[in-house]
Amino acid sequence: MFKLRFVCIAAVLVITVTVGLPGTVWAVGGEGILVPLENWTVLSDNPPAKKPAASGASDVPFVKLPPAVLLVPGMLAGDDTMSAIRLSLRNAKIPVAMFRYDSQLGADRVATRLATVLTAEADRLPNRDIVLVTHSMGGVVARCVVESPQCQIRNISDLIMVAPPNHGSSLAALSGTDVQDLLQTFQAAELKTIVDEESLGLLNNTLDLFLGNAKKDLSPESELLVRLNGYQRNPNIKYSIIAGKKAPIPALARGLGQLMIGRLIAQNPDAAPGLRKVLAVADRDEWIQGLGDGVVSVKSTKLSGVADHITLPFAHRDPSEPLDNPATRQLVDEVLARIPRN
Repeated sequence: MFKLRFVCIAAVLVITVTVGLPGTVWAVGGEGILVPLENWTVLSDNPPAKKPAASGASDVPFVKLPPAVLLVPGMLAGDDTMSAIRLSLRNAKIPVAMFRYDSQLGADRVATRLATVLTAEADRLPNRDIVLVTHSMGGVVARCVVESPQCQIRNISDLIMVAPPNHGSSLAALSGTDVQDLLQTFQAAELKTIVDEESLGLLNNTLDLFLGNAKKDLSPESELLVRLNGYQRNPNIKYSIIAGKKAPIPALARGLGQLMIGRLIAQNPDAAPGLRKVLAVADRDEWIQGLGDGVVSVKSTKLSGVADHITLPFAHRDPSEPLDNPATRQLVDEVLARIPRN
């Protein structure tokens, strides 16, 4: 019973630091579905105003309509995901839908489904651009679509990514072994007795169950990220990246922690291996104010070829917080400022 409690607590800890504390997690069948939200269901370009094949080839004028927004949320997104952005889009009377998906399936499978959805919407709305607004893993999924050499979708005008782990998050690579290393650093016998091979196996299986292939995909230098970052940016799309820097640990505390562990190692060299493991788990840019948002580091969000990159003082979950949160309001304002209105 004690071991089971350890597994549950450790799994919650790792999932929390990896993806935050979501609301009710969606149970989405298949690779993903498009969910119309505010004003999306009334969109119709029927009969569509088609682009003429050549000058003078058609008597039907082509009328460019205002863009619509498709939201692509992050891993284990809940019912309240990106709620602040959704509310602001509704208030601005911008048509919006959300692509809901099962992040356990991994970015590639989800991206295949997203490409199908976007292709269908491009055919249905030929004279309306679609703006993709993503959060966290959603940015990686969207890039898998628009940067694929096979991408033929014509009407995606903008990709606005909030806290995208373009180079992964070291928190996604956390495992039961990391928890073991932390606990066995301490001398309490009761901790050592519950951290055995059986409990570690159960913990790793639990993490795999909840996070699935997304955990592997979002680990730094994963096969997917190496391949994706080798692609060129889509020249027909305007990219914007908004990174957060309101992580929970002050930069000063990081320095003090490093100093303290250094002194402990000097005083007790025999404890050095365990103490270095503690430092390796705890000393991560994702958790340091000014360097990360608690889940994704600012450095990981950066992408070659993208000039519009800004850093704001928000935490990873702030896109889903109420609009009276100053950090959320500032973030939402920056997102709205990047959505074309013509």
